[in-house]
Amino acid sequence: MTEQMNEIVRLTEAPIVDFVCEVRFESSVSRLRDILAKSLTEAFPALIAPAAAPAPDLPFSLPPGLEIAFGGSTTQLVFPDGMNVNVSERAVGVGVAGPYRGWGELRPRIREVFSAVLSSSLIAKVSRCSVKYTNFFPGTPVDVESVLNGTLELGGRRIRSEGFQFRADFRDGDDTSIIQILNPVNVEGRSENNQGLLLDIDCIRTFSQARDIEALMAQVDAVHAHEKKLFFELLSTEARNAMGPIYA
Repeated sequence: MTEQMNEIVRLTEAPIVDFVCEVRFESSVSRLRDILAKSLTEAFPALIAPAAAPAPDLPFSLPPGLEIAFGGSTTQLVFPDGMNVNVSERAVGVGVAGPYRGWGELRPRIREVFSAVLSSSLIAKVSRCSVKYTNFFPGTPVDVESVLNGTLELGGRRIRSEGFQFRADFRDGDDTSIIQILNPVNVEGRSENNQGLLLDIDCIRTFSQARDIEALMAQVDAVHAHEKKLFFELLSTEARNAMGPIYA
């Protein structure tokens, strides 16, 4: 089963509603966020800064307990095609909310932005990268076991369609995987009544390396591959087949 899941190249009906790929770095320079935001707008003239307060643009209200990739003050820049760049003091993330475009389309933009960031001599070294996907499965209510490959039980009480929030952190070799599940949650425009189950997977790899874009992208590709494998391992056969998997 695992071997077959690894051969899935894309989904006809992807449940992804939000995506962020982030790099973190070390620097002794203050106000680096402003410096990097300025240099990115110079490197990519199409980038614009929205008038609204900077924050990741999510298509749903954040339920209590659901973490996002960026904490504290960030500057958000947006490409004309809707992809966004979020800049904070020690991190830059490239993301997109809404219909998923596929890794093949997202990766070149991620590489371009990260390459521009690493060209700054103000960054001492790279310390972490992460890939985070938020997935939505519509329904009222959603039977957890129809989506997930497993059961949830507390004190002999089996959780199926009851409202709940769940988080678990796993150490998988070089990666830390944070899995969060919320059911139900409202996601605007994703189903007839906007309700369903949210599955959030954040895969993180910590390391220490020089400002080398090829070395960084090798780490990013490895984390992305791990996240993809974990996603399909978490899904029930019913949920996976309903999304129309296309195999290599």
